[in-house]
Amino acid sequence: MTTTTKWGAVVVAVVALLGVVYFARSSSGSGGPPQISVTDVYVSQSTSDGSSAMYMTIQNKGGSDHLLNVMAGGAGSVTIHDAAMTPETRLAVKGHAVTELAPGGTHVMLEQLEQPLSPGTQMGVRLLFERSAPVDVTAQVLSYDQVNAKAAA
Repeated sequence: MTTTTKWGAVVVAVVALLGVVYFARSSSGSGGPPQISVTDVYVSQSTSDGSSAMYMTIQNKGGSDHLLNVMAGGAGSVTIHDAAMTPETRLAVKGHAVTELAPGGTHVMLEQLEQPLSPGTQMGVRLLFERSAPVDVTAQVLSYDQVNAKAAA
């Protein structure tokens, strides 16, 4: 085997190895560690049956993650719901993307509230992710009219 042939074989092997590494990384969908920030968190005033819905914007400037649970002070039951009101055990938070929880779409359902939620008040919320550290935020309680106005905007 000549020196040129040996170098050619080495180059082919290195390129093949890089291809395997690239394929493995891109197939995992992670794209590195997630970089989560949460903004515009609000809940609707509670209904007469003691429930409410929470909405927010989750921005992820890193790799993919999943929202696994939401803890909201004073809510006996907290569930992630899709637009069809089907409970979900987790919410995909895609990497390098924005995930909107908005009226008429995916949202967090708060039930068995200890006290009514009145417009102008706030509630503490903790978001638990699969890969990211917990995120603590404050949700503003909005009237139905205010929630509808945000949905129309």
